[in-house]
Amino acid sequence: MRRRNDVTALDIDQRMLRVVHVTTGKIPGSTRIKHVEVVPVPSERFDLENPRKVGEWIGEQLKALRLFPGTVVMAVRRGEVVLKELLLPPLKDAGEMASMVNMRAMRELPFPETDAVIDFTVTKVPTKKELQAAKKEALQRGAATDTMAHVVVAAVHRDTVNRYRTIAEAGGLTLTGLGLRPLASFRALKACVPEINGDAVALVSVRRHEVDVDILIDGRLV
Repeated sequence: MRRRNDVTALDIDQRMLRVVHVTTGKIPGSTRIKHVEVVPVPSERFDLENPRKVGEWIGEQLKALRLFPGTVVMAVRRGEVVLKELLLPPLKDAGEMASMVNMRAMRELPFPETDAVIDFTVTKVPTKKELQAAKKEALQRGAATDTMAHVVVAAVHRDTVNRYRTIAEAGGLTLTGLGLRPLASFRALKACVPEINGDAVALVSVRRHEVDVDILIDGRLV
């Protein structure tokens, strides 16, 4: 049985399929975990590079678990995404911020911007008090303020996005969003250890076929 406010997160690598099924509460941001499963990936005759076969297998596993997802999100591996931290003026208008991010990101992409899917998240915004203090200091010293918003930009090749769409379609699923493993690890760590905000932290995730190293400074993924 599916509910409109249920979300199923899927993450697959060469060893495991990880499934987390949650329901969102009436309070914004509140969630309740209903189901967590880790399913070993077949060691033989299983090609992760074949999105249709992967999707069909995932669909079979979810049916065996009696899960019938409505909203589905999946995780993109670190090696499939270009991550950049940008310092930008703290604009309140989301459209203006998106335009500025796209302009800056296009200059640094290793592939044509027409082949890229770009998203971003603002990890730090100067407070009104900080902006006022910076403006006052700039007037006194005659120098421009350097108080900027910190933005993490993610760019994924369009073929990669289409691959995940094919996986979902083959499994009878509707892919609502793609998340990034580094951001997922970062948010999980902040939820478990909120006092890390003032420290520099290296978050190392060791898997059989890859190792991810994510750096946090002052509570921001950089």
